[in-house]
Amino acid sequence: MISGLNNYNSSLQNELNKVSRQVSSGKEIAKANEDSLLFKKHIDLDSDITTMSRLKENIQSAKSFSQYTDTTLDSMTTTMESFKTKLLAYGGSVHSKTSRESLVNELTSLKDSMMQLANTRVNGKYLFGGTNYKVPPIDLSGQYQGNSEKLSIHTDTTQKQEFSIDGASLFLGYDRDIHSRVSTNISKLDQNALKETPVRQEYINADNSIADLTGLNSGEVTFYMSGTQPNGSGFRHKFTVSDLQNTKISDLTEEIKIAFNNEVTVELSSNGEFIIEDLKSGNSKLNFHMVGSTANVDNIADLGDAKRFEFVKTANLDSSISESMNFQKNGNLLINNIQQFISVDQGFATSSTKLSDVANGSLLGKSLIINGQNINGENFTGSITFNEDTTTIDTGSATFELNGGADDFSYKQLTEAIGVAISGVTDGDFETAVLNSEKLVDVSLNHRGEIQIKDLTSSMSKMNFAMHDSSMGDFSGNATNGSVLVFNSNKAIDMDRPSVNIFEAMNGAIKAVQQDLQHPDGTRKGLENNRGVSGAIDNISHIIEHVIKERALAGSQLQNIQYTEDRSDALSTNLKIAQNDVMNIDFAETSAYYQALTLNYQAMLASVARVQGLSLVNYL
Repeated sequence: MISGLNNYNSSLQNELNKVSRQVSSGKEIAKANEDSLLFKKHIDLDSDITTMSRLKENIQSAKSFSQYTDTTLDSMTTTMESFKTKLLAYGGSVHSKTSRESLVNELTSLKDSMMQLANTRVNGKYLFGGTNYKVPPIDLSGQYQGNSEKLSIHTDTTQKQEFSIDGASLFLGYDRDIHSRVSTNISKLDQNALKETPVRQEYINADNSIADLTGLNSGEVTFYMSGTQPNGSGFRHKFTVSDLQNTKISDLTEEIKIAFNNEVTVELSSNGEFIIEDLKSGNSKLNFHMVGSTANVDNIADLGDAKRFEFVKTANLDSSISESMNFQKNGNLLINNIQQFISVDQGFATSSTKLSDVANGSLLGKSLIINGQNINGENFTGSITFNEDTTTIDTGSATFELNGGADDFSYKQLTEAIGVAISGVTDGDFETAVLNSEKLVDVSLNHRGEIQIKDLTSSMSKMNFAMHDSSMGDFSGNATNGSVLVFNSNKAIDMDRPSVNIFEAMNGAIKAVQQDLQHPDGTRKGLENNRGVSGAIDNISHIIEHVIKERALAGSQLQNIQYTEDRSDALSTNLKIAQNDVMNIDFAETSAYYQALTLNYQAMLASVARVQGLSLVNYL
């Protein structure tokens, strides 16, 4: 009996000591071996709390980054609004050379401010460089150097949240709610009004006759139209006018609509230029060329010395030339002016895009003519012919048969073929020729689906390049399908497109003011593709709306980050409460239990004392 009481005493004393420690520390356990499951749960919760603490630091950093982004975009909007306001003031009055120069300085200062804002850096990271945040996004020439990826943070083990606006979207973005709009760049005066005494100098309008447009009162005039319809179909269209006196300009605009399958609007500007706008938004395929002539031929190359009426003009280029125009040259860089566009949903072509995805109809049996001067200044003429399963590349000095026919030939293969041709490489198979050519030239598609050819051997290259459909000039029949692919063209200038290029647009506007160019004017050398102040105002308005959209996106990101921060705060609090619930004791309950154990222990001690005091005398 004594032994049993002693064992009970030891057990009760251990329990009492344990509860005493709990009351003293406020914790269920002090060591892991007291309750391994409880201790593991505590450690897991502690790990979760630490993770949430790190996440909150990341969230706060992302929040700060987003707040700076929002503030910077607001400043950009204000700067662009000021830029537009000054353009509006300029367009509404006559200016002296001095006031014009003053305005150019102000506009240049605003552009410089935009570049500084574009290169805003926070905590060592440039706001608008994408994930390439260590390099200034905009270089001194206004070219974007970042990428199109957005910065993001982990909101948990599986989810990510974006918190930046990449410069590719901001400075070179694409707005699917914008309608493509192009314009001829030769202003048309009423020729008969110029013959009157006194001379009247008036621009043509819809009610003028073709006789007023041409200055001819008899004979026949044929208008040759070509381009790309909004749906991507190329077209060539002839419109022959015999009754010059009674055929109006409005009839010509209707014929232009017909050439575009009635998918556009056509109007005359105040200075007698034709403006064509896509009825649908987000499309970037629209292109147009037109020339009039007293000769009616089946091939535009046969116009000869017949009298012509120009509507579209590119520097030093015959008005009959459209799609065979050389790529634009700037030092050691060549670039085409027709964006390779797939669709509104898919956007611009990339190196992996198949030509058939962009082409107007089947490529089977079609040929592209390539010609120009290679990097050594040597002339070359070749072709790219699409067969069913293969494509034949003739560079002018070598011929290659490549895998991939009419349906499968890619833009990467096309740029490789261009590189081989323009580098002058002739030795080896195609793969070897490509490797050798890449040491001399770099040929690629940029973000807007334009082909860029860079001479790696010279800063002032001798190279020139053109590429066009072999059937380009064919106008036989009243209306024919256009070229299967178009890369470069003497085309109507872009007044607006869904795509934006902020600094290119600002430079164009400044140049228009500098040269006092109110409207597009193809007769002004070096300004053939300039929108003029009037066009620049509309384009800058588009850019302002674009920046506002990007700011709205930044605001949405900031709101989401704030929500994530609030959620992480709540979750951290809940984790701490859960951890406390796991480890902390209930003081009232534990104290009552401690009191009960104490009474029990005291009773046990009294019992032990009585038992130990018994003797044989007690039983006699």
